[in-house]
Amino acid sequence: MGYYKECAELDRCHALDVYWENKEFENYSFYDGEVLVGFINLREVDDYVHFGIGVVPDLCGQGYGQQIVGMACELANEIYPEKKVCLEVRTWNKRAIRCYEKVGFCIVGEPITKTTPIGTGQFYKMMYDKDSKHNE
Repeated sequence: MGYYKECAELDRCHALDVYWENKEFENYSFYDGEVLVGFINLREVDDYVHFGIGVVPDLCGQGYGQQIVGMACELANEIYPEKKVCLEVRTWNKRAIRCYEKVGFCIVGEPITKTTPIGTGQFYKMMYDKDSKHNE
């Protein structure tokens, strides 16, 4: 699986358009051969890097998420070596939480309530531990 900083065919995945227009994000798309499998964005916020991910729904459960998260953490550490990587995930999204934990993320603190374009929900903040035994 490879990743690309630029995506010449943004219409292949409409969700990329939203992130691509915002220049304060580092954006990457991930392909398995010619097939787009997902994307990430990295955004520097204070003393950490906020990480966002999207995997093509039909490809969930095939191991792509874990590969993408691992590669994203490597990229974040290359681009922002002094910053911690964090993400937010809805508390009901057990599959995503397990995926993030396998790569080395840990839940930090209590759930928080946030309102997003798809509604209000409970979220966990998760921090990446680059020294985690999961990363070996």
